[in-house]
Amino acid sequence: MNQRVADFCKRYFTDRRGSNCKKWDLSQDLFGAPDLLGMWIADMEFKVPEAVQKVLHERVDHGVFGYSYPCPEYYQAYIKWQQERAGVQIESDWVRFSPGVVSSFYWLVQILTQPGQGVMIMTPVYPPFHGAVKDTGRKLVDYQLQLRNNRYEIDFDALEKQIVAEEVKLLIHCSPHNPTGRLWSLEELEQLLAICRRHQVYLISDEIHQDFVAAGNHFVSALDDRLSVYRDLVIVLNSPSKTFNLAGLLNSHVVIPDGKLRQVYDRGVAPYQQASHSLMGLLATQAAYESGSQWLEGLNATVDYNDDYLRRTLLAAFPDLVIPDRQATYVTFIDFGAYLPASQIKDFMIHEAGLAVNFGVTFGRQTATFVRLNCATHPDFVAEAADRIISALNKRLNQE
Repeated sequence: MNQRVADFCKRYFTDRRGSNCKKWDLSQDLFGAPDLLGMWIADMEFKVPEAVQKVLHERVDHGVFGYSYPCPEYYQAYIKWQQERAGVQIESDWVRFSPGVVSSFYWLVQILTQPGQGVMIMTPVYPPFHGAVKDTGRKLVDYQLQLRNNRYEIDFDALEKQIVAEEVKLLIHCSPHNPTGRLWSLEELEQLLAICRRHQVYLISDEIHQDFVAAGNHFVSALDDRLSVYRDLVIVLNSPSKTFNLAGLLNSHVVIPDGKLRQVYDRGVAPYQQASHSLMGLLATQAAYESGSQWLEGLNATVDYNDDYLRRTLLAAFPDLVIPDRQATYVTFIDFGAYLPASQIKDFMIHEAGLAVNFGVTFGRQTATFVRLNCATHPDFVAEAADRIISALNKRLNQE
């Protein structure tokens, strides 16, 4: 590995096994096998920036953990981060809070639609997108992205026809897209929002992976000023939980630039959200946004290194694998369909390769031969995962 990655890992890597870590310590319960190499859930093995650790230690020393609220300095740190990282200017009164983006999905589906109405997702996509529609009694409208030239694309004509035919009222959009690693361009977002305008469709943009952009790429938010004409349709979700691995501190943002839509949200969310803010979540978020830029640069360099190593190593051994280009996120999506049928993917990964991974079938019915691997980890784990896959797949193919 290069020196920058080595320095970052030496400073921040920590072994999370035995710490009640879902990624590592529930192997037997979730996968039916012990001691798997944890390459699944989007969670990291890296300590948070020192400034975050410091502010949390100080609050623990203070010894009181009562009701809290976001102070002006919190909003300043968040707004500055979004301006510098995403190129958007957010006003503090646009911002609402939730424990996490998944909670936000569930609330917003119920606020913006009625039972039985159509809610579109663009698959393959993060499984809670599916759940937020099905679990709330809405009609799931599955638009399937098309894999062309090694990246996923939107056929806008087909998407618009499906919106009309299924009477879609809400589109939940993943940007950057998990698990495909796709960044959507300004032109693509404008086309998508123009379709939403023509058919009175709200758009929720999940931008939780906004800070993980591969070198040479650029993220465009649905809140970009060049898209401001569509803001009465748009709600953006983002959070420090993915960027800084703070998911356990339960602090997330719901950004609503349109005043009337904020009123709809505030009335609608009242039955679901009566809890106080997460004190530790607020403190950690502010410190991360104020002092976490250099840490994030080291992390992104590590993710880029790991993704490059993983795809080069696997493709050298098995050139018929399909690994879509990763423009963003910290996961790598791999199609094993040229070597394994969908019915054998799970058994192969768990019992032959000894890996805990996310299986493609959970993201969409068209990706049943895919798996998703997490590259926000130590390069040694990525190398071990690649070695295990190569060894196990060679063994299987040689037996046939």
